[in-house]
Amino acid sequence: MGAKRNNDFNEKQIKGIYLCVRAASKKFKFIKGWELTDNYDKYIVGLYINLFVDWNEVAEYLDLKINPFYLNYYKNHKDFQSSSLGSHMLPKDAKSILDYTEEQKLESHEKSFKTNMKIFNTLNSFYRSLPENMQIYYMGELTISNETYRGLVELNVSSFIQEKPF
Repeated sequence: MGAKRNNDFNEKQIKGIYLCVRAASKKFKFIKGWELTDNYDKYIVGLYINLFVDWNEVAEYLDLKINPFYLNYYKNHKDFQSSSLGSHMLPKDAKSILDYTEEQKLESHEKSFKTNMKIFNTLNSFYRSLPENMQIYYMGELTISNETYRGLVELNVSSFIQEKPF
């Protein structure tokens, strides 16, 4: 049988995601909204969403700065996106990507990774606490016994996207 999920989400299920993102935005002020990814129906046990963020606020939160190259490179703000919060960032005193030490690189990557994980954990903590009618489930089958089970999907962030023009 394999795992299956009904991707025709109802209004309450969409509202559940909205509430989780809104709750997470109280802790991470740079989160401004969300959308389903174009291929949200491709994966069964994980529901991929994009988060709209203010990259200037992300830089402030991480105590880094946006690499000036990217500010000039991306003409369309929707193109300014990444799967990691730190990928467009530099230490505040660096002039370019070549102008900081390995230690600074590791430190900025660690800050970014930890923040990405905190967002993931926060979203899913809120999601697990929603009423059942606001959650999305998938159906799976155990290979050996052919027993079916119902599993709660996890919210996953595919991309962080600049929410508006700079």
